[in-house]
Amino acid sequence: MSPNKIKAMLVERGIKQTDIAKELGLARSSVAGAISGYRQHKSRRVHEAVAKRVGKPIEKLWPNLYA
Repeated sequence: MSPNKIKAMLVERGIKQTDIAKELGLARSSVAGAISGYRQHKSRRVHEAVAKRVGKPIEKLWPNLYA
């Protein structure tokens, strides 16, 4: 799924990347990078947190990483 679609799902649910970052003890840029798929920010922990928040399996959001 595209990063923009994932970000839109978060916005639709009123979830801020900052909230996920605080929950995980990370910088918001780390969460944004993980959503966008930047190599240095690939984080299963972030991906699992985002997937849980949007109610989708991690494999649906990042099929190239977890399929």
